[in-house]
Amino acid sequence: MRICVWARKGGEVRCSSCGLPAPSGSDLAAETFECQAHTPEAARAAGVTFYELPSELDLEAVDPLIRRAVATINNSGWVYTAESCQGHPDSTQPQWADNTDPMLRLVCRAEDEGRLWSALLQACRSMEVRPDDEEGVTLWGRPGTTPLKVYVDNRGRPDWCETLVYVPASTAYYRDRGIETFERFGRLIEEEEA
Repeated sequence: MRICVWARKGGEVRCSSCGLPAPSGSDLAAETFECQAHTPEAARAAGVTFYELPSELDLEAVDPLIRRAVATINNSGWVYTAESCQGHPDSTQPQWADNTDPMLRLVCRAEDEGRLWSALLQACRSMEVRPDDEEGVTLWGRPGTTPLKVYVDNRGRPDWCETLVYVPASTAYYRDRGIETFERFGRLIEEEEA
């Protein structure tokens, strides 16, 4: 859970991050607190779909190659995974034939969207951002780095941002590079909180 600081202005006490007023019964003498407005439960109440809330997620049910990235991201306290898939380009089973790309659907508060984008850019070591089509943006890396396909959706949920991130992966090699990028993203947000 995110640790926030009280902001006192003109007799009002609010969360310094999201601006919501202090709930009744809050310990206003404390400098910091756990803001309930920053939880996955608050995102779900606002209409964001989680297959499983991070607090209820059985990590053994998460695809093994992406499991560590999902756990690290969900422990950040400010960005959460609502959905994930490791991608299955090497599968011989028909149900995975079109499911080759590693994918994360990330959720954060709208005011943290810039932090999320910054960490994604650092994770893929992108040199430029190029519009790819009307639906998304492809973050192209330098030669030898990993491109990401990113879609952002906050329709009807102005306080929350959903970011769907795919790594194009036609082979297991590119899938594994994508998983490495997601793990690097997790480490970056973990280091930011330390």
